[in-house]
Parts: sequence; C-alpha cells; structure tokens
Amino acid sequence: MIAVTRGPGLLGSLLVGTVCARTLSALWKKPLIGVHHTFGHLSSVWLEASEAPSFPCITLSASGGHTDLWYRESHTKGTLIGRTRDDAAGEAFDKGASMLGLPYPGGPSIAQAAESGNEHAYELPIALSGEDTLDYSFSGLKTALKNTVRDTDGSTPDLAASYQFAICGQLVDRIKRAFTRYPQAKEIHLVGGVSANTRLRELTAHAVPDIVLRTPSAIQYCTDNAAMIAAAGYFLQQEHGKMAEDIFETSATLPLDAFIS
Repeated sequence: MIAVTRGPGLLGSLLVGTVCARTLSALWKKPLIGVHHTFGHLSSVWLEASEAPSFPCITLSASGGHTDLWYRESHTKGTLIGRTRDDAAGEAFDKGASMLGLPYPGGPSIAQAAESGNEHAYELPIALSGEDTLDYSFSGLKTALKNTVRDTDGSTPDLAASYQFAICGQLVDRIKRAFTRYPQAKEIHLVGGVSANTRLRELTAHAVPDIVLRTPSAIQYCTDNAAMIAAAGYFLQQEHGKMAEDIFETSATLPLDAFIS
C-alpha cells in the first residue's frame, strides 16, 4: 500500500506528491490511497503507542491551518463538534510572536519565552466563553495582545506567558465542555502542531483529570510528517476496504467529511 496526501494544501506541492505516488503505485503494483492531511493528524496518536488508543474519544486537532474539535467513534466515523471561526490556534501563536518580536514559528518561541514569565500578569480574553458553543475564536485575543503591547511596558516573558495561557485556556475550555455533552468518551487526544505545547498538555490533564489523555509519542509526530499519512492510509483501508483505493482527485480545498462521517 502507498498512502499520499491528496489535500488540502498548496496545490503545487500536493501535485508533486500525488504524481510521484501514482508513479510508484504503477511501477510497484501497489494499491494507492489518497489521504486528507488532517486525517493524518487524527491518526498520529497511534504511531509507536505503547497501547492502542480507544474509541469513543474527544480529539482536538490544532495547527497553523486548522483548529477542530471532534467526537470520534472510530477512525472514519465521527462528528465535528467545534472549529475556529477565524484564525487557527497555531496561526494565533505565530502572529502573537511577531507582535512580541519573537522568531517564527511562534508556538515554540512563545513557549520558551513564557517559561520565565507570569501567565497571570495580564488578563487576556477567553473568546466565546459566554456562549453555549464548542467553537473557537482567536482574532479578538490577537487584538487584545496588540493593545496590551502598545499600552504597557510589560516584560516579554510575562506577555508571552499570559498570551499562551489565554490560547491554551480557550482550547481546554472547549474540551471540558465537550465531555459534558459526550460523557461516554473514554479518552482525550491532542494532535497537530499545537499539541506539542507543554502548557496545553498540563492544563488539559488538570481540567479533565479522570480521562486518559493521549498525545503523539514524539514531537515530530505532532508536526506534519509522512508516518501519520501512512497510518491514516492503513486505517482507511481497514475500515473502508477496497473503497479506500478508489481513484481520487488532488484538491487544495478537500473537505474532511469525505473521510469521516
């Protein structure tokens, strides 16, 4: 079996990958499975796991391009229960780092600066906290940081720590709410680039202490990687059989509901 990312993303890059995969599939006479990029992230906690994760679960998938909250009953059966209404969490980290004069990528640089800061130094908003929703929003938080930087002489570590706390606080708030709606869920999965954030992991474990928390087994499995696409292809073949090998189109705007429903 050969698995390849068929979307979404930059079309030129996707075409290079899928054309190469199609060629290898033909030469080696191996079945070809097209995988959604985010479905790869959802599969990443199975990589080198000491024991197999269990369903049903609540999965937060957060990166620079998406922030989605899922209730999942199997690899290919689930419901998208929350998503960002504007910026993704990783994008918020990147833009916040730029405001603070910290290097790209923003997640690691803000986390490093925050280590010596006070996360309660500045009270930054937790968006949509007054609404009955599992959605996310980070545009107002970015504006709040911009105004705080402009109006105060605060230290970069304190600002970074407070900003990180506000992002992680919103992510965790929605996870906690999700468990009140789906009490049958057995586990929490944090995946995507933002799942590498240590403070997010700590706050999640504290907020829902009696639930198994799983993250990718290594930092390199949090960010984009080929192994997660291979795992996703395997699970698609397991649950969809020969249908997973159907001819596919490469797409820059591929909806995930083609894989999970």
